[in-house]
Amino acid sequence: MRIWRKRDIILTTVVLRHIAMWEGFMYDLSLGGYGASLTTSLRLILGITLIFAGLTKARDLPNFVIGVIYYKVLPENVARWYGRLLPFVEIGAGALLLFGIWTKLVSILSIGIFVSFSIAVSLNLARKRKIPCFCFGANSSEIGWYTLVRISPLVQAVHAGVRINLEV
Repeated sequence: MRIWRKRDIILTTVVLRHIAMWEGFMYDLSLGGYGASLTTSLRLILGITLIFAGLTKARDLPNFVIGVIYYKVLPENVARWYGRLLPFVEIGAGALLLFGIWTKLVSILSIGIFVSFSIAVSLNLARKRKIPCFCFGANSSEIGWYTLVRISPLVQAVHAGVRINLEV
């Protein structure tokens, strides 16, 4: 695993600033830019999270598809398609959020994704099944109540971003 160097951190900061300026959301106290700044921050964090999650799932797609089937929430043929498409939907949604394209539509899609995760985890916890999370690919930790605690802020962040975006 590569350790981030100071140069990499500076480059990442510059890129994120340019994305924010390109989008026209730079923080400006005189214009009351709190909402726009928060929306941009949430959008970037969620975009990076979705891209990272999608890439780790896509890297080991056959095992991820087996994992989705193993959750036993959807019929097997539907679960197979959901498992095949989800990583690429996550990558696409993350990229669109990063670049600020169709943010309201993608935010609604993201809420649907995170709620589907919450439902799947909740059902399997209620069934007292001890299965891997598959949150970031096939090599994830076992599900537990802490998994729902991890998913909940993502749903709330997307919801907050949508509400602020509508008000700003």
